[in-house]
Amino acid sequence: MNSTVKETANFEKLVKIRIGEPLTAVEISQQHAIFGSISGYVGAYGLDTKELIYIQEVFEEIIRGIQQKENGSFNVLVGDHSLIQFYLDEMKQKERLIKVAFNNHTPKKPEICASTITFLSGNFVAMTQANPTQNKDAIYDSNDQQLKGILQVFQIDKQQWKHYSQFNLPQVCVPFDFDSDKMVWLEYKDQGVKEIQIYDLSTQKTSLVTSFTKKIEFISHVKLLQNFVIYVENHMHVKVFDLKTNKTTDLYSHNSTVQTIYCTFNGNAATKHQDEENIKFKFSEISLNQIVIHSVDFNCNYFQYSNQKLTHKIQVLKQQNVPDQLKQHKYIFDMGYPYYIKSKENIVAFTCDFGLCVLRL
Repeated sequence: MNSTVKETANFEKLVKIRIGEPLTAVEISQQHAIFGSISGYVGAYGLDTKELIYIQEVFEEIIRGIQQKENGSFNVLVGDHSLIQFYLDEMKQKERLIKVAFNNHTPKKPEICASTITFLSGNFVAMTQANPTQNKDAIYDSNDQQLKGILQVFQIDKQQWKHYSQFNLPQVCVPFDFDSDKMVWLEYKDQGVKEIQIYDLSTQKTSLVTSFTKKIEFISHVKLLQNFVIYVENHMHVKVFDLKTNKTTDLYSHNSTVQTIYCTFNGNAATKHQDEENIKFKFSEISLNQIVIHSVDFNCNYFQYSNQKLTHKIQVLKQQNVPDQLKQHKYIFDMGYPYYIKSKENIVAFTCDFGLCVLRL
């Protein structure tokens, strides 16, 4: 078996942006890298054609998510405002875009929209309102009380909302991920204690996954992946918690701060039918060796983890065809934005301060 770690890739493209106008969503299809920005525009880079195309409309709010559907079309989540649906060969034709406006958007004040958290996962959009931690009612009035802490889930194909009125985010927490069945967040508690918690939509219950003492200073990039929760500990160490066995496994470590991470799996997930009284969470089961993780750190090292080992360790800025702009600047994550990464087959695309970097492995 060849266990060599790959250290080279072809730098395919830098899709440039204006500094201060970061990209906020990325998706990869067979032929394109699709991206959306904080200012509401959506574009696509042709992996074969090398052509850049853009939707001829700037949408009302930040692009929060882009996902390709099984029929080849795309869903684009526009803040907490609307969902845009289109096929790539029609994205230049404004009249061909399908726009689904969220009917719960109208009653919200601008301040509420700004702090609403939205996720796009498969056939669902999840939307919740984080509670302010200081001066609790400063941006609320009596008409907004019904929006506090409630989880609202929109089923795209049926265009129906479901409201989870028993759901309530902790006072000090960071919502990280939603996978159509569950939402995960990190709660900050007293004396430096932190907890990863999951809300299961089917049981409508919140459960503790794992906790950390103050010795663990920082937890980030928490991701749901079937029966696993993946996270980064103290900026550099990628770990996984198995919801079935309650066991934590160290996967790999970077030498500088992880900026972005994408998790997927090889093969199929086995559906497990278990007694709901004896299981906390709903999931389809995969094994540890099916997990695939892509991550990029502050020094622009790209790592890929698969089959329980690192398969790629690539210093991106030392690869062929890297633009001089990136080489000269050296540090391309200085702005401190949330950064995003996606991969499909041999294509990896991740955002940085200068735009979208596309690699061909």
